[in-house]
Amino acid sequence: MLKALASIMGASVVAQIISILVMPWITRAYTPEILGEYQIFATICLLLIPIVSGSMHVAIRNSATQYQLIKRLIFGIQYSLFISILLLMTLPIAITIFKNIGGNWVIKFLPLIILFTAFSSIFQMGLSFLINSKRYAEASSYTLSKSLVSNFLKVLFSVFYVNAYSLIFALLVTESIQINRLLKNKKRKIVSVFLILNLKRFFRNTRALRVFPTYVSMGAVVEILMNWFPILITGFAYGAEYAGLLGLSFMVINGPVYPFIGAMKSVCFGELARDLSEKNLRRVYYRSISLGLLISLFILIILSTFGERIFELVFGSEWAISGRYALISFFPISLSLIFSPMYSTLNNLFGKQKGFFFLQIIFLVIGMGSTIVVVILGFDFEAFLITFSISMSINQLFLTLSTLYLSPSFFKQAKS
Repeated sequence: MLKALASIMGASVVAQIISILVMPWITRAYTPEILGEYQIFATICLLLIPIVSGSMHVAIRNSATQYQLIKRLIFGIQYSLFISILLLMTLPIAITIFKNIGGNWVIKFLPLIILFTAFSSIFQMGLSFLINSKRYAEASSYTLSKSLVSNFLKVLFSVFYVNAYSLIFALLVTESIQINRLLKNKKRKIVSVFLILNLKRFFRNTRALRVFPTYVSMGAVVEILMNWFPILITGFAYGAEYAGLLGLSFMVINGPVYPFIGAMKSVCFGELARDLSEKNLRRVYYRSISLGLLISLFILIILSTFGERIFELVFGSEWAISGRYALISFFPISLSLIFSPMYSTLNNLFGKQKGFFFLQIIFLVIGMGSTIVVVILGFDFEAFLITFSISMSINQLFLTLSTLYLSPSFFKQAKS
């Protein structure tokens, strides 16, 4: 487990270090308002990717045989392209909605959002294919090269165009390059399969795997919203500048942490997919929680002691306050780092997606509702952020306690 995790996380950590090293250039080239627009784009994409992909990357990662693996990969790509076409057809509705809520500046990004989510969904599926095949080093190389290309293009494009489009185009070009590499030996087959798509078979496959586009995808959307909805609310309630300041803190903190969480979940899935014995469950989760706790404590100490000073020195004086925002917002993220690999894999492996999904919905409504009340009452941005941190921390603890309460039945089922 540790070897696989080191292989996946090594590239993820290096990739995030590269992004952080490039950020001082970005923060000096772009204003908080421009970065705020870019962050809104990225956040909307994060929310749509599970929907566009149908979370088929999870189904691919959990495939029990090579035949099932290939079949799910092809179907997953078909699914993402099918949903992307449906989203393009609903663009007029989306434009009307954003006009009514004062988001005219978002409308210009909508076609690019759909395109990027389709690219990113396919890339996720390709990585899951490699992980299921235990080709961890190859998967890591794609993660690293993606960061190198993306950050190089961001810097290059900023020399010519200092706007949100330059950052977005850097992402789109990078994803297209990575997909071309991942599918270099399969493109013709996948294109031919999609062109002769049998809708009856397609919908039959969708029904067979419906747990992924329903509970897994919606659960992923809810989980993303729990951590990223402040960006969306900030952009409309406090302005793009605050969204940019908060976005930088999220980039610096969430950037390294969420790939680690994703890698932990992937490795936990891999370690437990074919061995659900009680001994193996305890071994995997003990190591996962211990590692998450150690990393969380280290980050909290650094942020509380040097946060604002570090942000000022690295990113410029106008970004210093982002260090404080990073500290406030990290508390629920730290709990997710410690516990989500456990409760996420348990509820997927033992078919408890539905119960956990509704628990997450309840706490998302509570969290968003409480922060919106803070906005309506006219409190400042820091009060808004503290409210988010408290409500989402409670959510993480509650999900963890629910998992522990249900664990005996899980272990009993695993033995049988």
